[in-house]
Amino acid sequence: MVQVGDCDVFILLNTQKRGQETSGKAVEFGYALAMGKRCVVVGETSNIFHLLDDVEHVEMVEDINPNFPWTQAWVDLEVVEGRRAGDAGI
Repeated sequence: MVQVGDCDVFILLNTQKRGQETSGKAVEFGYALAMGKRCVVVGETSNIFHLLDDVEHVEMVEDINPNFPWTQAWVDLEVVEGRRAGDAGI
């Protein structure tokens, strides 16, 4: 949670199939919202909080603006190639 608190932008990779997600990413997303972070959801909406007006949505990471401040972002990588990667800061 320290990384989430330190970031300026929280990026949620929400690309798991329905029913395969875990609650950990929901907690981190909620924490980022509560801290007033800029939040971007990559993939489908699966949580009522993803529908808030301030939450940004894109279909794929490549759809994020090329001028995006990546050095200030925290990416919640729930599963990358089958392994847990929740602390993968960029």
